[in-house]
Amino acid sequence: MAGNISDPSGSKGANILLNHDFSSGLSSWHLNSCSGYVISAETGAQGGISTESSVNYAVITDRKECWQGLEQDITDRISTGHTYTVLACVGVSSLSQGSSDVLATLKLEYHDSATSYLFIGRYEVL
Repeated sequence: MAGNISDPSGSKGANILLNHDFSSGLSSWHLNSCSGYVISAETGAQGGISTESSVNYAVITDRKECWQGLEQDITDRISTGHTYTVLACVGVSSLSQGSSDVLATLKLEYHDSATSYLFIGRYEVL
């Protein structure tokens, strides 16, 4: 998962998500009304060449509602006047048949105001 910043000229900056590759487990992430853990998967040989690297994945369980999942506070790492690009690799496993929607949402919290949510993207997993 990545959240990169770019200025109006299009140049890219640092990733705004801390521990975006889950190399430190769920450090910097908050489990919102669900359970979760990180697993590591070894990447195998490609074209007969062994690649001994590991890729980490967050596994989220015990979700009862669509809004439950991983969260990260990025308030101190973003600012107005910049464009941010979000990229995520997501898999869905469910007991139900059919498709599932994966949503990207910003949770907006202002002092002395009710929490609101800003939809930023949707992907249908078949």
